[in-house]
Amino acid sequence: MSEKVVRRFYEKSTAAEVLVNENIKGKRFLVTGGTSGIGTSTVEALAEAGGHVVFTGRNNEAGNNLVCSIIKNHPGAIVEYMPVDFCSLKDVKRFAEDFLKKYKRLDVLIFNAGMFGGSHTETEDGYESAAQVNAISQVYLLELLRPLLKESAPTRIVFVSSEAHRSANIKHGHFSAALLSPSKQHYSSWRQYANTKLCQILISNYLQEQWSKDGMTFYALHPGNMISTGIGRSWAGAKVLFAVIGLFTKNLQQGASTTVYCSASSDTINQGGKYFRDCWLNEPTSTARDLVFAEEVWKTCQKMISDKVPNYVATTE
Repeated sequence: MSEKVVRRFYEKSTAAEVLVNENIKGKRFLVTGGTSGIGTSTVEALAEAGGHVVFTGRNNEAGNNLVCSIIKNHPGAIVEYMPVDFCSLKDVKRFAEDFLKKYKRLDVLIFNAGMFGGSHTETEDGYESAAQVNAISQVYLLELLRPLLKESAPTRIVFVSSEAHRSANIKHGHFSAALLSPSKQHYSSWRQYANTKLCQILISNYLQEQWSKDGMTFYALHPGNMISTGIGRSWAGAKVLFAVIGLFTKNLQQGASTTVYCSASSDTINQGGKYFRDCWLNEPTSTARDLVFAEEVWKTCQKMISDKVPNYVATTE
């Protein structure tokens, strides 16, 4: 971080505290996975601070209830729920088309939606579910919204990754579509989560190199250890584990602070291509910093999209 930036926030800082001296009124934020956990706290903090927040999810009842709750508590808030299923490339495209018809500006895109745990499942596109939700569909949505992000520059794109990336076992020369989307025989829920979270950091770093010339700035972050969120809803043991661990970790408002710090703080304007933890710079693994590998991951995701989406032209930069 630049020497001119003094650290103001720490592990227990909340998203609301991060936004106290920031003016985000009139800025439009798109938050994926906003109907539960850290996503909900992110949506609430941004909307309450004056941002125009559009958030996604798969639970329509939860999405509509959150909108009503925020407007009830903050009558002037501008917040909207739009459903999308990241397990479906077709639905990601449908969502992007709806968003582009409705909005002509997007200042910040936050990839908060994620999947962890549970048994091996495949999406309607035939990919392992975490691979598609945590990586492939995010790349696809980025490509679909790229023209708008460019036109809206300066824009920020934020990936909510994880310290779990340190447990990944993929690397340059040991990566393929089959490793990103493993079969049931080669599947480990923790390893898959770690690998896909590493991919998010790599994609962020790659796009910082490739797209920053168009006024886009990319960030990746770790929100906190074992925060009780909805991310592990498919894992039977998650509820009990998070209930116990949650006594010693961040609450959801604290868990959303680093997301908001990367999305809206004046401290991070010139900190693209970096990885954050507890509202400050953190060094990811050497594999996460490998730009050659980052390009390999990007191109693999693009190829996996083009294999399923008719007439999709994969980009390499």
